[in-house]
Amino acid sequence: MKVIYFFIIALALSFIVSSILNNVFSLPFGWQIDATQSMEPLIYPGDIVLVLPLIGSPHLHEIVEYYQPYLHIYVVHEIVGYKNGGYITKGINNPTPDPWIVNRSWIVGFVPQVFGYPIQIPYLGYAIKYIIQASGINEKILIPTLIFAFIVAEIMDSRREVTVLKNKKRMRQTSKSVFIVFFVISTMLTAIILAHQFGRIDSQWRSVIGGVPVVDGQTSNYLYFGALPEDTSNIFSLQLGAKIPTLVVFTGPKDIVFNQDPILVYGNVTENITVYSGGVGSHSGLVNEIWIPYVLPPQIALFVAKINPVLLLFLASLEIAGGVTLLSYFITWLIERREPS
Repeated sequence: MKVIYFFIIALALSFIVSSILNNVFSLPFGWQIDATQSMEPLIYPGDIVLVLPLIGSPHLHEIVEYYQPYLHIYVVHEIVGYKNGGYITKGINNPTPDPWIVNRSWIVGFVPQVFGYPIQIPYLGYAIKYIIQASGINEKILIPTLIFAFIVAEIMDSRREVTVLKNKKRMRQTSKSVFIVFFVISTMLTAIILAHQFGRIDSQWRSVIGGVPVVDGQTSNYLYFGALPEDTSNIFSLQLGAKIPTLVVFTGPKDIVFNQDPILVYGNVTENITVYSGGVGSHSGLVNEIWIPYVLPPQIALFVAKINPVLLLFLASLEIAGGVTLLSYFITWLIERREPS
């Protein structure tokens, strides 16, 4: 029974690590849902396969995951040959190889195999998709939510065991250990959930000769500003909305200035953006957009985001998880005081 229990714990931790890699660091490793029939009969649609980082060069007949930069998709296929310094890949169930040469730089990971069979969980992807469609929960937070529920149940069970201990000192020590673990896991899961609100936007515009600067233009979350007169300042507005008090922090190139950065969003608000068009030609700039609950002073949030946006997510996660842990500890303390000794 203990073997099964530890196996479930290890599997849950692997999903936590996978979610952190996917959603916090945007790394395509861990458990991935296969969506096509190209790898049947080894991998079926709806199976969840394990993808690990690839160190060195892949070998023939290895199943790899690569990023197709022109289609902006990840593909899990088998290497079937070499050509022009690259690799020929093919889905086992496809009649022909992929219509491009896969560069080594495209390959991000591989699917480990045991006796010729990839490490996978059959049909779990179907269950996840069904729950997503039925409940409306976002795919990125579904697995962390389920794992969180499982861990909370385990903590509550351990708390019940602790309360029956006669040794009060041992009970207090165990209680503190439980809540430390609860705090660490809560921090990781909160970071996973907040990572869904972190985006990188490739803003674009073209500077042209002549024309009138934009004074009150509208833009969307894609931050495409269109054609602008060269070497001018242009003002756009961006509509933002949130149902709870939320800080939205923008960090980007010096040519794009957000007038209220960070901006407190509660309901519908407008953010004004000044774009310096620069010389004639196409321009682009990477903008980080971070939405976090209003748990940090705005200027501290902006300062941390400029150092590293991921650091801001982690700091907000620490504060939220710390608050939840303290509240849980206080409630448990009140319950224990009411119980007869």
